[in-house]
Amino acid sequence: MHGDMSQRARERALARFAGGQAETLVATDVAARGLDLTDVTHVVNFDPPEEDKGYVHRTGRTGRAGRSGTAITLVLPEQQAETSRVARRLGHHERFEQAGMRSAPAKLVYTSRRGRRSKW
Repeated sequence: MHGDMSQRARERALARFAGGQAETLVATDVAARGLDLTDVTHVVNFDPPEEDKGYVHRTGRTGRAGRSGTAITLVLPEQQAETSRVARRLGHHERFEQAGMRSAPAKLVYTSRRGRRSKW
């Protein structure tokens, strides 16, 4: 599924997936938002989201209604630092390092007028 598909084509693809005729659904980030799917057991992120909300939204497809699942994010070396910061903010820092990834140091995002520093 992708953002340029017609609504009718999206609905057909979703119906095939929900009905079990298709075992895998591939969707771009644009098409992935707002999909209401149950019993999703795995999510694979080919391109990691740049923000926490995007990551939680995508991987949350496996955890609906108390269910569990597996989320895998494929990360290139140049994406590792920012992805590690997302992992830290979401409380997955230890699991990130256990998977063999290097964590980047916290990054200053802003400084207030009073000189207070950002947590990240």
